[in-house]
Amino acid sequence: GQWVFDRPGFLCRDVKVWEAESSSLVAVYYPGWLGDGTLECSDGRTYKWVSTNFWRTHWEFRTPSGETLVRFIDNSRILERTALIEGISSVLSAQEEALLMLLGRYLLELHSRDTAVVVAATAAVV
Repeated sequence: GQWVFDRPGFLCRDVKVWEAESSSLVAVYYPGWLGDGTLECSDGRTYKWVSTNFWRTHWEFRTPSGETLVRFIDNSRILERTALIEGISSVLSAQEEALLMLLGRYLLELHSRDTAVVVAATAAVV
């Protein structure tokens, strides 16, 4: 599949996921206060996006019951953005797994950019 991820505005932190060919809305990610959040699919399925360590470098998509589906380890450095992505569950179709992997990588990038903005703003105030 091919998808388009869209975070429509600076103040709107939701991420909309559109199917590229049909332009139909596939899902919406609703972030929580600390970066965790919920992905709500148009067919009613939901997934939790959760950080699993203190430094917020390990993330997972989970079912509402807590089963890990896809795991992410952000090993980025200052000049290099990388992550290890691991499919854990066999209950997802290949297309669902691909969507969660791509969206998770996108969310890691957004988290990194948002953190950089907060750090820069804090440094400017000090």
